[in-house]
Amino acid sequence: MLKRLKNLTWIDVVLYLLHLVIAIILVNIVLLVKEEMRLQEEIKLLRQSR
Repeated sequence: MLKRLKNLTWIDVVLYLLHLVIAIILVNIVLLVKEEMRLQEEIKLLRQSR
């Protein structure tokens, strides 16, 4: 395991971190979209109830 880690270059590390960041951003976008849709539904229901 340690040998494999030593063989990693800084480019591999940067690419790994980049993938990690992209994954986190995508998850956040999905969560934001879901929240937005939920809020839209609530607004619709509020308008209908008036």
